[in-house]
Amino acid sequence: VRATGPTGTICGGGSIELIGSATESGLSYKWTKGSEEVSTTANYTINQAYSSHSGMYVFTATNEYGCSADASVTITVTDPIEVAISVNGNQITANNPVSICEGSSVTLTAVKPEGEIREYTYTLKNGESTIGTSSNGSYNIQNPTPGTYTLEVATGSCATTYTVLTVHAKPVVSISGETTTICAGGSTTLTAE
Repeated sequence: VRATGPTGTICGGGSIELIGSATESGLSYKWTKGSEEVSTTANYTINQAYSSHSGMYVFTATNEYGCSADASVTITVTDPIEVAISVNGNQITANNPVSICEGSSVTLTAVKPEGEIREYTYTLKNGESTIGTSSNGSYNIQNPTPGTYTLEVATGSCATTYTVLTVHAKPVVSISGETTTICAGGSTTLTAE
């Protein structure tokens, strides 16, 4: 029998598939982690994986006579990246950005959970343009240009991107009228477009 799974450090929050295989047909299967049986199918999927899912998984194939064979795979999962993000003091939820008009100033702060010991790197972008990279998650932006701003939070080989801010362009207004001198009591027409 054979057991396979992803190698290296797996970023938390995603799904993981462990695959068991055997050369014979008509076998029964099970996956165990320690003393816990976690699946009775050849393939085992872990949805929303966390560090608690790290460890050795044993795949067992058993024939009709009760004879069995084992194979194992070990996986290492990090916890998902989580930060609390505020824009101008307003807490935002996942990918529910704050909207402002251009010409405003912006203070953006990202705070990792208390007790989180991993080092985070924060990269703020407007579209594909990088505004800046920070190790403390704080940004002060004067007169941000219109666009959709994202904050990428990374640690090690894992990263999560949050949509944090939408800056809307102001309407363009022009005024036209006669260039002339008007006597008191006279009139003219001004047109705004």
